[in-house]
Order: sequence, then C-alpha cells, then structure tokens
Amino acid sequence: MNIQPGSDGIQAGIPLVSSPPIAPSIYSFDRQHSAVTAPYVLVQTPAGLIPSIAVSPSSPQEPVPLFSTIPPPPISMSPGAPSVSHYPSPAPVVAAPTISKKGMEEAARYLARSFSFVENDGDALTIGHTKRRKSRSVPELRPKHMTKGTDQEYYRDFPLSSSDEEDYVIDVTRTKAKSHDNCRHYLDLAAGSAREALGLANIWRFPYFCFIKGGGPFLMAYLMLLICVGVPMICIEMAAGRATHSGPIQAIGKLAPLVQGIGVAGVVISYFLSTIYAVVFAWSIFYFFNSFHARPRWARCTNPWNTPNCTQDPEQFFRIRLAAISNSGDEMSGDINKTLSGQLAERTSTAQEFFDIKVIELSDNPNTPGVIRWELFASISLCLLLAYFSLRKKSFFSEKIKYVLSIIPFFIFAAFLFRVLLLEGSYDGIHYFFTPNLQAMKSAKLWVFALAQTIHSMGLTLGPNYVVSSRNKRQISLMRDTTITVLINVLVVFVVGTVTFGTVGHLCVIWKQELSSSFFHKDPGLVFVMYTEVIKLMPLPPLWAVLFWFLFICLAMDSINTLTSTVVHAIEESYGKTIKQRFQGRGFFLLFICCGCLIMAIPFVTDAGLYYLQTVDYYVSTLCIIVVCFGELCALAWLYGGQNLLYNTDEVLHPIPYVYLRMCWATVSPLAFMAVTVCGGMALQRPLMRDGRKFPLGADVVGWSLFGLVLFIVPVFAVRAIFRADASGLIAKIKASLQPQVVEVNDDLVYHGWPYWDPKPRHVFKNGASVYNGARI
Repeated sequence: MNIQPGSDGIQAGIPLVSSPPIAPSIYSFDRQHSAVTAPYVLVQTPAGLIPSIAVSPSSPQEPVPLFSTIPPPPISMSPGAPSVSHYPSPAPVVAAPTISKKGMEEAARYLARSFSFVENDGDALTIGHTKRRKSRSVPELRPKHMTKGTDQEYYRDFPLSSSDEEDYVIDVTRTKAKSHDNCRHYLDLAAGSAREALGLANIWRFPYFCFIKGGGPFLMAYLMLLICVGVPMICIEMAAGRATHSGPIQAIGKLAPLVQGIGVAGVVISYFLSTIYAVVFAWSIFYFFNSFHARPRWARCTNPWNTPNCTQDPEQFFRIRLAAISNSGDEMSGDINKTLSGQLAERTSTAQEFFDIKVIELSDNPNTPGVIRWELFASISLCLLLAYFSLRKKSFFSEKIKYVLSIIPFFIFAAFLFRVLLLEGSYDGIHYFFTPNLQAMKSAKLWVFALAQTIHSMGLTLGPNYVVSSRNKRQISLMRDTTITVLINVLVVFVVGTVTFGTVGHLCVIWKQELSSSFFHKDPGLVFVMYTEVIKLMPLPPLWAVLFWFLFICLAMDSINTLTSTVVHAIEESYGKTIKQRFQGRGFFLLFICCGCLIMAIPFVTDAGLYYLQTVDYYVSTLCIIVVCFGELCALAWLYGGQNLLYNTDEVLHPIPYVYLRMCWATVSPLAFMAVTVCGGMALQRPLMRDGRKFPLGADVVGWSLFGLVLFIVPVFAVRAIFRADASGLIAKIKASLQPQVVEVNDDLVYHGWPYWDPKPRHVFKNGASVYNGARI
C-alpha cells in the first residue's frame, strides 16, 4: 500500500499501520502506554475518519497494537523511496476478522464518540481517552437529570485538512453553542405561530386581496386551498427542515440537488417581499407620528394638503344638499337619494386624502415617477437600521417580547371588532365577507390570488418554516405544529376580515354607496384607510391611534425581521466561507443586505411608488411565488418523497393524517397547483389603476422581466448540479444529481439552534444512496 505525501490526516514521513475496526466488545489495549509510545492519526475509510497507530521511524520499540493485525508489507511514501520496515512483534499474530461496511460504520461512530483528539507538541496527533457520554438516543441510557454544564468539554475540534469539501467528513465543534431559538415550551410554538399569523401577510395583504376579489368567494377559495395545499405544504416543509437541520437552500439542495435553485428562488422572493414590507413599515411610521394630535390629522379637512373635495362628515353634507334641494323647489328627475349618492361619490374622505396626498403624493400614472419622498425614505432607513440591529442581536425579538407581540394585538383587534359590530351597516359588510358566491368563484383570477394568499399566510416557499422546524426539538409533533399554525392563521383572518368589511359596510351607509362600487380604491392603501376610519370612530381616537400604529410598527418590524433573517441564514449557511472571505465578517455582510434592500426600495418611495409596488407585488409576490411553490412541492414530494421525510424525522402519525398527507402530496396538491396555474395563466391581464385603465406596457414588461429573472435561477442551478455530479455521461450525471447528498445526522452530534457562523455537525456523503444511523435515503 502506497500513501501519497500530504494526504488528509497523514503527514509525510510517517508510516501507518491501519486495519479494519472491529466491534467494541473485543476492543482492549493499554490506552496510557499506547498514547505515549505511538501517536495516533486519522485514516480515511468509507465509514469515516478512524484513529490508527502511527509508527515513528526513530522509535526503537514496537507500540502496542490498537487491533490484532497481520504485519503489513513495507510501506513507501513515494515511488522509488526506500521502504520502512516494521520491527517484528514478539507476540503471536492473529489474523483480523472480516468486517462488513456496516460494522466499520458502527466502529467509526463508537470511536468518534469515545475519543477526543488534541494536537501534541509534535507534528502528529495524540489521542486521549475521555469519559464516554451517556447516550441521548437510547431512552434506557438517557440521564434523568442533566445540568447546564453537562458535557461542556465533550465536543472537540477535529483538526482536519481536506482539499475536497465533498470528502467523507464528520465535523464537531469545540463546545456546545447556546440554544437561543429552540422551542423550549409548548407555549413558544403558539406564540411564534401567533406572531407569524399577525404579520403583514394577514393584517395587510389578506384584506386587500379579499376586497378586490369580492369578499365571500375569495374567503371560500382561500379556505379550500388552505386544506388541500396549505396544510400539506407546511407539513412537508417542516419535515424537510427537521430531516436536514438546514434552511431552505441547503434543505432542498441536500434532498434534491438538481432543483436546489428552487430554494434560492424562494430566498430571492423573500428579499423582494422584505423590501415591500419595509415600504409598508414606512407608511405606518408616517401614521404613527401624525397621531400625536388632539384630533388625528387624517380625521379632519383643515390640513394644508386637503382639497376642496374633502368631506369630513358625509352625513352632514347629505342633509345640507337635501335641504338645499327642498328649499329651492327645483324638480329633479330620478331618485334624489341616487343623485346625492352620485355627488358624494365625487367627494373624498379625510383618510383617503391623507394617504394619497400626504403619505405617498400619488401621481397620475406610472410614467411620471416624480421625486423621492424623503420622509418615507428616512422611515425605510430607520426600518432597515432596526432590522440590522435585530439581526446582530439575537434577543431583539425573542424571549418575553414575542409573548407581548402575540397577545396585545389580539386585544386591540378584539376592541376594534367589538366597536365595529356596534356600527350601523356593519352587518351588511360582514355578511358580504362570509357569504360565498358560487358564480363569482368561477373566476380563475380569484383562485390565483387565493392561492397566493394561502402561500403568504403559511409562509410557504419563503423559508421561515425550514428555519423554525430545523431548530425545534424532535419530541414536538409535526402535526401539532401544523394544527396550531393553521388554527391561529384562520382565527386572525376571520377577525381582520370582519373588522375590515364591517368598516366598509358602515362607510357604505354613511356615504350612500354600494359595496361593489368604485368609491373604495382597490389598491394596497385600502387597509390603511379602513384602519384609520375605525380609529376615528373609537373613543379617545388619539390614544387608540398611537397604540394601534405602534403595535402595527412592531408587527411589521417582526415580519421584516423574519424574512430578512431567513435570507441571511440561508445565504450564510450555503456560502459562509465566501462571505467570510469577501465581507471580512458577519456585520459587514448584514450591512450589505440592508443597504441592498434600501436601494431596491427607492422606486417605491417616489410619487409613482404605489404603482411600482403593485407591479412587483403582482408579478413576483403573486404569480412567481405560485410557480416556485409548485416546484418545491414536486421536489420534496415526488423527487425525494414525502414518506421518506416522515421516515427520516421519526414522525409517528395516526392513520387519518397519514393518509390525508400522502394523498395531498401525491395528487391533490399538485393537481390544485396545475389547475390554478393553467386556468389562471390563461385569464391573466395587466393590473388596473384606480380609474379602470390598465397599467402601461412598460410596467408589464418590467413585471414579466422580474418574473423570468427569478425563475431563471432554477435552471442555472440545475445545470450547475449536473456539471458537478460525480458521474460520466449526461444521463448518469442527471441521475446522480437527483440523489440525496446528506442523510440523518447522529443525535449525539446534532445540536439545534447553532449560531450562523459556527460549523454544524454534519455527515456529508457523495452522490449516491447510503445508510447511516438507521436512516434510509
């Protein structure tokens, strides 16, 4: 056997004696004497790195062998070099038994757990035996009481040097990292789910989508898609996160390397969405600072920006006009109420003028961008500055703060709901919200928006589900996670929808308008107008305004922090080495991410920023996310297999949920995606402006360009995976790139909540099927 100089774990000039490891039951030798007489090195084997005795040429004595072996023939370090002979052993030689590959893997894991490797004063490695840690994977050996300091000195660094990152590696960090994001209590999951449900996806996006698509039909489509798409998708994402202990990019790359670009595309959409949410945060900041008045500035027409069409009290305007008509004695053709209703439709409310003129200074069309709104730009800068510090400080939105952000908003929305139910005409709006219209449900565009809202409500494709589930304990049930998340989302959707549509019903009564009329502008600013109208009707409006907008800012900040941290986590996990080299540390990389988000948000804070925001939200956050989510479902459910994910996570399901998930993953969910994609794609058209005109052709070109740019990531990474596959021939490379690369990690080496920059315990395999620790690939 010839050993090339410079190979991993072997130093030039040191001959090695290696043999297949045997079972721990026949493992016996003098550890102290052997550690002194002969250093140990790590020998590369198919089972991993195994310690073996190295014989120094200058050592005159024969070391005590680690295993009974047949003396090997002379070893030469290079062709033509003189061989180094071993000294004869005085003891009788016993031939080593034949060990299978599985036995070698078991021996490798035993030795990796039983020994810690430290560097000696010399060039070689010495081995020192430490007390073996009690197993956490076997219940009978699990300790009953564990202290915080248990096993702090167990994990050591393996000083490995490998030029190939795809070699068989087991890498263990020096000490356990502090778990800061683990779900330690059952209430933690409920609090985290409530925070996700109270994000901008439900309190801002859902009322906007639901109103522009007709209320009741949209709600019914949303609930149906939630059952057949939302629940199965969140289950399979959580299972993938637990099986791989990774974020979205690495999770999909480990399970189906050919389509790793789907995870990258989802992260890119998260980045676009975090920019949109930063703009919404800037709007809420603007409302917050304009709430410190005896009467909020959006509740009066005496501001410098108000126009002559501003109407503060529509009922008084209606009475004055009716009295004027009656006193004049003029005969008016048609219904007087209808005529006055038409006159009121030409007027504008104080809340609408505040948003259109004071907040965004909306221009006439997207072709006139105007100037940058520096107040909004400063608000977005403040938002991203807070996001930067929240990513630097892990406890910025954790511990007790998450319970505050989960409980207090429910009380505020409950107070709004109670006030709305007492308003005149609110029941008409609530009835409009909960009444399905089967004729309207035939619209393909309605199903497109409903599917997009389902994806945003559950956080699908965007990555947070992978990150959260990868840090959860194994004992937490997957179905329990999903059930709690879905129920809280449905509750929030019902409450927010009732508040919004109850307010719309009341406004229709006092403004003498129909629910389906064009009086209410169907754009992203609708929710801000409705919330301010509710605040005007509350007792002590300034107090409620300050309290509500402060909590809205916190919830928006939490949503931005969740998406941005997911983006950062996924990129650091996949390209951490490159980031360290290029950005010289994590702080500069976070600054780069936040500055990039700020630059992307500049077009959204111009006079035509609302049109640009609608374009990006329609083509990227609505259409593109559906296609990426469909690809993710195919990758996890078909290429790798949902049943394999449940097997790898040791999830025990009752028959009913198991059959339901299998059916949805195999047929129901993919068919729903294909039906919505095909039928909705045939009915697509450019979004409409307030006056009913379509967006200009330039906006359509920009939107489809962004759509194609995000989806182009998937084939690029597919070609990259095929090119890097360890096989010959195109077909063989494609088959190899479809094989999983990482299997389940040993429970003794896994520690959830690992810091971003510390290396995780991992067991990396080359392309091809394998078995490790009972997990089947």
